[in-house]
Amino acid sequence: MISILYRLTHLSFEIDPMQEALRIGLLAVSSTMFMQRHFMEHPYDHLLNLSRNALFKLHESTSIDVPVPIVLWLTMVLYVVGAHKEPSPAEWLSAWLDETIVHAGIESWSKAREIPRSIVWVDFIHDRVGEPVFEAAMLRLKNLAELNLVRVNL
Repeated sequence: MISILYRLTHLSFEIDPMQEALRIGLLAVSSTMFMQRHFMEHPYDHLLNLSRNALFKLHESTSIDVPVPIVLWLTMVLYVVGAHKEPSPAEWLSAWLDETIVHAGIESWSKAREIPRSIVWVDFIHDRVGEPVFEAAMLRLKNLAELNLVRVNL
């Protein structure tokens, strides 16, 4: 595992946002699985910044059509790494997650969890943060739908 972490840490795909985001995503998953640091208040701040930057570049790239499962996995992994930070509804990442859930037609956590599990997801580690993030996204989507319904009825 150390060999894999070493390679993931020292590779770089700056010219390819998709590969860079996948590299950082794999690094984030393996770090949360094998490098639990309970004695530190915010153990993954550097990794969180790397993840945010890589995902933002991928999100802003107009030449890459990112598959829905990859977007869902990468955004959920980022929230797992940043477990101490509450997602903001107005943030681009929350909006991207919400759009992905709508495009995938996901209506429950059990269905949503199947997607990251098909890539790399460890239930007993990642569900603790992943499920509340998904439920918050569903609540945002429900509130948005109700707001749109009210606007239509006016």
